[in-house]
Amino acid sequence: QLPCRTPSLRFTLRCCAQPPSLLSAHPDAGDVWHVDVLADLPAPGSGESSSPGPLTEVVRSYTPSSSAGAYQEGRLELLVKVKPTGALTPHLAAQRPGAVLQVSAPCPTLDSSSYTGALVIAGGSAATVALQVCEAILARHPKRGLVRLLLCNRTADDVLLASAFEALLHKHAGFSLLHLISAGKLPEGGRRRGRWRSGRLDTDALSQTERHLRAIVSGPPGLCTSAVALLTQLGRQREEITVLDELLPEDPSSLAPGGEIAAGGSAEAARSGGGGAEAGGDSHHSAQTAAPPPALPQSCWSEEEEEEEKSRPYRCCPSLLGNRG
Repeated sequence: QLPCRTPSLRFTLRCCAQPPSLLSAHPDAGDVWHVDVLADLPAPGSGESSSPGPLTEVVRSYTPSSSAGAYQEGRLELLVKVKPTGALTPHLAAQRPGAVLQVSAPCPTLDSSSYTGALVIAGGSAATVALQVCEAILARHPKRGLVRLLLCNRTADDVLLASAFEALLHKHAGFSLLHLISAGKLPEGGRRRGRWRSGRLDTDALSQTERHLRAIVSGPPGLCTSAVALLTQLGRQREEITVLDELLPEDPSSLAPGGEIAAGGSAEAARSGGGGAEAGGDSHHSAQTAAPPPALPQSCWSEEEEEEEKSRPYRCCPSLLGNRG
């Protein structure tokens, strides 16, 4: 268990196949990738009963914190934020060493080969996606690569993979990191590297990044929607922004005066019966080219969205089959 406000677990999985070298036969998913975790679970409300009953297939997607090379050697590490009402994470949290989980072959999330630099915006457990993107671009362009990462969390203790990002700061002069903390105290001076700032994502933070960098956004729907709106307000074209997760529905009636999400509006719908991936899971989109969402003057990322409780059972990647959050 990791020291986060939301219970977070790190899983280390080892392949049951003999020999593990069989994994090398899987198609190359590139350097920004994820896996699907599948479980057959009792229907909601029936509990984890041992008595026979109808089971529901639950599939959620997770971006590994380990490398593709480690996967081919038979090892996979996942960071999972546990939500008590989630469809899959309570089941994962109940597992013990030696338990067997069904995991898919690697699935591509983003083709990063055309990026020589990027503005990366991520929130919550999407830190795993951000780390893959940053590492991929900087590894391909170690001297001239330019990556600006804006990492959004509720508290400083919620930041995942902090040491990995600090290692990138130490290794690559072209990498910079700004932590945006919406609640709680900032870490004491010298405790952690990178820049730290109180508040949510806003135009001030974005205007400090290079205009020519294409943007990659991943995280809860509220954060993704707000990021797209703020970037377009600053003059970026929609095709310059790649969103890897869900956006809030374009429903102007859900916006209260001043651009806030009205109670019971789109954000609430996205969090309840029609949400997306549960806490710790990813809902990776291909690059979205639809018209920009309604402009928002500041982030509408609510506490519930920070927990990434998204339960809608469908896949966002058109190239993938089956159900996925």
